[in-house]
Amino acid sequence: MWLDKVRKDGFDLTIKWKSFVLDANKDGVDQDRFWILPPEQQGRSIFAHKIAKAAIRQGEELFDTFNLNIYKACHSGKRIRMDSYQELLTVADESGLNKKQLLADLEDSNLIREIELDHKEAVSEYGVFGTPTFVFENGQSAFIKTLMPPEDDAYRVFGHFISLFGDRTYIGEIKRPQPPWPKGLG
Repeated sequence: MWLDKVRKDGFDLTIKWKSFVLDANKDGVDQDRFWILPPEQQGRSIFAHKIAKAAIRQGEELFDTFNLNIYKACHSGKRIRMDSYQELLTVADESGLNKKQLLADLEDSNLIREIELDHKEAVSEYGVFGTPTFVFENGQSAFIKTLMPPEDDAYRVFGHFISLFGDRTYIGEIKRPQPPWPKGLG
């Protein structure tokens, strides 16, 4: 939602979404065995990762619509379940995806392999430990924990984030002491 607003406000931004499964990154998880577990044992987000991989096969534009609608559905009063194919399929249908094609693609065993490759690349190449993590054109990466910026400030905030972390390899981490965060809100 934030990045969609940033793009609409004119920020030249190309996004290549990749999978990172938080449940696969927990302490004690066998990184090789995790990917062959039944989906119901892979955590609640694996369904969303699979449906996203299937959706992208229908083109970037439809995927972008679906992806934005998923974020809206997750962060609205609706709060869809990420472990429910039915709820995710409803959003897919509302986003204009071809349901018959989507269901066929969800049967493709290569989807989980694509998710695994994305995840392992994220960890080994970019040190990803959480989302959202941005990987810049120069290979630098940065995780950002944020509330949704006000719409009238989204573009400016994203510009500051990019300028601070995009090229400055010497900045490793900025962290607000917690608790309380966010101080003064609510």
